[in-house]
Amino acid sequence: MSTQQRSAWYVLTVGVITAATYVALVLLVSVAVAPAAFAVLALTALTPWLFQDETIDERERFIAQRAGVAGGAAAYLFLVAVCMVVWWVHYREDPPLVDVNILPLIAMGACVAMLVVRSATVLVLHRGNLDLGAS
Repeated sequence: MSTQQRSAWYVLTVGVITAATYVALVLLVSVAVAPAAFAVLALTALTPWLFQDETIDERERFIAQRAGVAGGAAAYLFLVAVCMVVWWVHYREDPPLVDVNILPLIAMGACVAMLVVRSATVLVLHRGNLDLGAS
């Protein structure tokens, strides 16, 4: 298993733990306390130090580039979808206001979506046979 795969597993695990912690805090404690779950994302800052011995070849660079694009697209789609849902839910209220506490949750959710999709893409692309001339 390459260093890139090990770091992807690490970040994927941190992302899933963050999402699970958020859901658990919403269900068990309250919505007001649940954003504390995003503190678990601080563990992703350790990734460069934990996985330093990476030698990058052309294939790994290609995988990292494709995974970055997929992660960015996932974050963008998450932002658009969640903002539209929030707008739709609050549009019918009089006056149509959105609570300001929702906006940081949307941003952090997009961050989690980006990290999880990027890591999953790295793992999927490492399993398949890639033709580097396909781009």
